[in-house]
Amino acid sequence: MPIPGLLALVCAGAVAAADPITPMTSPVATDASDKAVSTALAVQSALQQGRDYLIHSEYKAAVITLESQLPFINGNKVYLKALEDAYRGYVKELRLAKQNVEAQRYLERLLYLDKAPSLTRP
Repeated sequence: MPIPGLLALVCAGAVAAADPITPMTSPVATDASDKAVSTALAVQSALQQGRDYLIHSEYKAAVITLESQLPFINGNKVYLKALEDAYRGYVKELRLAKQNVEAQRYLERLLYLDKAPSLTRP
């Protein structure tokens, strides 16, 4: 009489697979969602902090902060504009300090954002 035992095993497997207590989302989906939210918050935080640095003419800090989240901005034009302003101000500072090699490095980065940068713009 192995059939009733097999039937009980199949039924138990079906009940376990249908587990109504487990939410419909998988742990992988939840982890991906958490990561997406964390990334978005980090990007927004960096943008706000970068803008604050720009308001106070702290260009180096703005560049460092904004570049830290650059891989995650997904082409955000507002973010790129803030980074452009930070580069422009930082290049001016470096030139005034006669740090021409460093100024050239950031000018090259600025050229990716603004093909004809006027360093006299605010």
